[in-house]
Amino acid sequence: MGVVEIPEPGNEVVIRLRDVVTCLVRGDRCAASAQLALLAGITCVTHPIGKMPVRGRGYSPIGSGALTQTPPRRIIAMVYLRDSFTCRYCGRWTVPTQILRLISVALPVEFPFHPRWRRDIAPRAYWDISTSVDHVNAVSTGGDRQDPANLATACARCQYQKSSLPLEALGWELRAPVKLGAWDGMMSEYPALWEATGRPDERHHKSWIRAFSRALPDQHAATAS
Repeated sequence: MGVVEIPEPGNEVVIRLRDVVTCLVRGDRCAASAQLALLAGITCVTHPIGKMPVRGRGYSPIGSGALTQTPPRRIIAMVYLRDSFTCRYCGRWTVPTQILRLISVALPVEFPFHPRWRRDIAPRAYWDISTSVDHVNAVSTGGDRQDPANLATACARCQYQKSSLPLEALGWELRAPVKLGAWDGMMSEYPALWEATGRPDERHHKSWIRAFSRALPDQHAATAS
């Protein structure tokens, strides 16, 4: 059984959002709004997300019933940094939900946040290119819950499509991590963006800023060794 051919990733939306964040950090919300204009109003309803190609005939594994548990923040941060915030399945750059939510705080009309990501309200970016951590081998089929070797950065599109299926069933391959820091998920702008947007949801963002700050030296040390 061979693997399917994955198209070269497009990062146009991520680059556009990076420009939006740059404007917000320097305090220019008018320019940020102008940069966001091409993405405003784009949802999963107006522009449905195209699925990744898969093998023609797959199979579903028999699960044990074990429930997936989200790894601790420190491990998630380490995995994202190790993978340079790049999807290990399709190769696209991703944007952490922490950054997306701050853009929504600054520009709620153009980029509204919905707590349940309602498909006709939430920007498509939440469902498409937001950063997520995936269990390569599902916990329900024996995969380790928090071993970094069984965790991979995935874009939301690939995460939802893969679900608990093994890669062999989809015809996907796990890509090797790209060069450390090739894309930083805008984490270098995260603290400044949080300040520029009025320090909302302090407990949530402080804990993530701390997690990424602590994970970065460890990841550099691991790479050096």
